[in-house]
Amino acid sequence: MDVLLNNAGQSATSLFEDQSAAQVRNLFEVNVFGVMEVTRALLPHFRQQRSGVIATVSSAAGIIGTPLGSVYSATKFAVEGFSESLAFELEPFQVVVKLLEPGAVRTDMFARAQAHTERAEYLGLVARINQFYTTMASDNIAEVSDTAENIYNALTDGTTRLRYAVTDGAEQFIKLRRDLPEEQYVDTLRSMLRDIPQPTAVV
Repeated sequence: MDVLLNNAGQSATSLFEDQSAAQVRNLFEVNVFGVMEVTRALLPHFRQQRSGVIATVSSAAGIIGTPLGSVYSATKFAVEGFSESLAFELEPFQVVVKLLEPGAVRTDMFARAQAHTERAEYLGLVARINQFYTTMASDNIAEVSDTAENIYNALTDGTTRLRYAVTDGAEQFIKLRRDLPEEQYVDTLRSMLRDIPQPTAVV
């Protein structure tokens, strides 16, 4: 069975206001248009042989929007919509589309995830959200080897399932998003963010 795994991606943990138009476009070029163009190049092969799996590493950020992740989430929401639509287009050709949704994984990308700003009015917010992500990740961060094994299992399970939460941390937050009514979910997340202690020093 042939498999295309779209795994290239860039992260961006930053205030939207701190990201230039060029930075936003670059993130979309890598995370969205890159996925589309590689998929476009190989689609005829999969369609003609009437089999195979096209999988893309998305993110829990493609399901949940959080502060300091506005542009990154936008790219992953785009990948989610693209892949879901593509799955229906390719079903008549027995080509399976899969979305792999990790949370925090112990990689260089995560290590670089702390946001910084020079805007005085945002300093407190950025410090609090950085602390929130650090605390959350310390409890839920996944090892690369475990995540890779879960991805392999998803690619080879022989099903037409579309979405997979491939880390425990992602599964918990995605479940929260999908199980709660919209208003309750938003209130819950706002409450979590309000309850983050203010750091003693803002750097």
